[in-house]
Amino acid sequence: MRDLFIRTGTVVVCLFAFASLGFSQSTPEELIGNVLKALRTKDRQTLQNLTIAESDVKKFVWPTVASNMAGGNMNGDKFASMYKKSSDVGVDEDLEKFGGRKWQLVKVAVDEPKKQTKGYRLLPAPMVTVRDDSGAEKTVRLVGGILEQGGTFKVATYYVSPTQK
Repeated sequence: MRDLFIRTGTVVVCLFAFASLGFSQSTPEELIGNVLKALRTKDRQTLQNLTIAESDVKKFVWPTVASNMAGGNMNGDKFASMYKKSSDVGVDEDLEKFGGRKWQLVKVAVDEPKKQTKGYRLLPAPMVTVRDDSGAEKTVRLVGGILEQGGTFKVATYYVSPTQK
């Protein structure tokens, strides 16, 4: 019984630490708000921390696109590596275009999921409306997709394809 209590306590402490570091966004607005904060301070590490793990890419994203890649030599591992590289390109683009700006989040418009199951939703690039210090509003795409799993939202990728822009 004592071991169970210690293990349960350890899990609770880890979950609390995870949430307190800002990695437990319960809405798309909270997630995008954290992306904007990281962009404001040009905090690449936080932007990376807001992104899904490689294992999530293989578990949730790869099955969604695998059927479109029939006949190729692509597998989940190769795809996850390529996916991370393209997301890193998206981080670079976001930092170049939006880094250092003090924007206030006005609205996040999320379309219907690309894929949805009982356990997760893979959402396309949301339209994000922001307001600058002068009051001017602008609508942009800061991320290329969002993954919601168990009520927690994370950036699926920062890469925004030309067709999404």
